Amino acid sequence: MLGDHRIYIQTSLVIDLKNSDYAVAYYNLSKRIDFGLQLYHTARFVTYGNGFIDFLYRYRTFGGNVTGSYPFSRFKRLDATLGLENISRENLDYALEPIDRKTLLVPSVSFIHDNTLFGYTAPVAGTRYNLTVMGSPKFGEEGIGFTSVLTDFRKYFKLGDDYTFATRLSGGASFGPNPMQFFIGGTDNWINYEYANYNFPVSSIEDYAFLSPGLPLRGYDYDQQAGSKYFITNFELRFPLFRYLIFGALPLGFANIEGVTFIDAGTAWTDNNSLRLFQEVNGSTQTDNLLLGTGLGARANLFGFPFKFDVAWRYNLNKFSSPKYYFSLGYDF
Repeated sequence: MLGDHRIYIQTSLVIDLKNSDYAVAYYNLSKRIDFGLQLYHTARFVTYGNGFIDFLYRYRTFGGNVTGSYPFSRFKRLDATLGLENISRENLDYALEPIDRKTLLVPSVSFIHDNTLFGYTAPVAGTRYNLTVMGSPKFGEEGIGFTSVLTDFRKYFKLGDDYTFATRLSGGASFGPNPMQFFIGGTDNWINYEYANYNFPVSSIEDYAFLSPGLPLRGYDYDQQAGSKYFITNFELRFPLFRYLIFGALPLGFANIEGVTFIDAGTAWTDNNSLRLFQEVNGSTQTDNLLLGTGLGARANLFGFPFKFDVAWRYNLNKFSSPKYYFSLGYDF
C-alpha cells in the first residue's frame, strides 16, 4: 500500500469487449515528481431523440494519458496531464446512420492548494483551491478546438466544536471554435434525479467528451442552464444535528448525524451581451438568468456510505417555489 510502484487493473465486463470497460495504469512515486501512465476503453449507452422517436447510441472511447505531479510543498502542487483518445458515436437502432469518430489530444495543467482538515462528512477548517487550464487543438475540419480555464476556491471557518461555515466559488470559461459546455443545477450523485431538458446529458461527441457540471445548485434540476461560461457560489452552515440516534423498535443506531443550511447561486451563459442577472417585473426586482436556491439538509454515514438528504426552494427575490427533495451519496464540498 505504501510502495513506490503501483499497478491498477480495472474491468467491468458486459457481454463482450466492445460493450465493456477496462483500464490499466502504472504509477511511479519513487522521485519528487510522481508520474503515471494509463490506458483505457469505455462504452456508454445514451438514448437520444425528439420526444417522438428515440434512438440508442453507443459511445466508445479508446485512450491513454501521461500524468505528472510536482509538489512545491506539503500543501501546494502542480499537476499536468497529456491525453490522447479516439471517440466513436454509433446509432444502434439505425444502422444506416454513419458512425461519427473523432481523435482528440487533450493537455491540461492544474495548480492546487489544499490544507483542509476533514471532519465526519466534510472539511471543517482550512482552504483549498484549484486553477486549471485545459484544451484540445483542432486537427482538420472535423476536429474539436477549444481552450478552457476552470477555477474552484473553498474556505472553511471553524466556529466551534463541530460547527463550520463553508464558502465556495467555482466557475469556468471556454473559448475557441468548439468551446466546452457547462451545465448547472442539481447536486452530485443525485439518486432521485430529474432533468430540465429532454435530451440531457449528451447529443454529440463534443458533449460526451467535455460536457462538465457546475454543482451543487440545489432547488433546480440537472441542466437547468447551460453555456460555455458559468459561475456558482455556495454558502453552508454545518452543525451537529444528532450525536446519537437510537431506534427503540429496531436494533439500529446512528452517530454523528450532521445538519446543514445553505444558499446556492449561479448562472451559465454563452453570449456576454445577453447575460442579465436581474430584471424588473411590475416595479419589483427579480432574478432573471441568476438562479438562487436555499434550504437545509442532513448528513450521515449509513452502513459505510456517506448519505445526504436536502430539501431546497428556488427563490427569485419575490417568492419561494415548492420544495424539491434530494437524496444523494458522497461528501460535501
